[in-house]
Amino acid sequence: MPSCLEDKPEQMQDYQDFRQQARGVEQEYLELRKELCGAEAARYQDAADRSLQAKVDYLKKRLRGLEQQAPWLAADMPLDIAVWGH
Repeated sequence: MPSCLEDKPEQMQDYQDFRQQARGVEQEYLELRKELCGAEAARYQDAADRSLQAKVDYLKKRLRGLEQQAPWLAADMPLDIAVWGH
């Protein structure tokens, strides 16, 4: 727990609410990234398969959508560190 929130319970609750909501988006993002990695590897093995290319394109589009919805997913620094420090 960030030490700056220990004496501010209302802010801590806001932080915990955000983390709870973010978990679902982060899990979906991770699963899509894993699926994309597998699809790209399969496409590499069979470059002529148009369905694999379509799958890769679809997964990339879904990832971009999530990144627009939750920009911290693709940030260089995790949101917790950016907001609360080390």
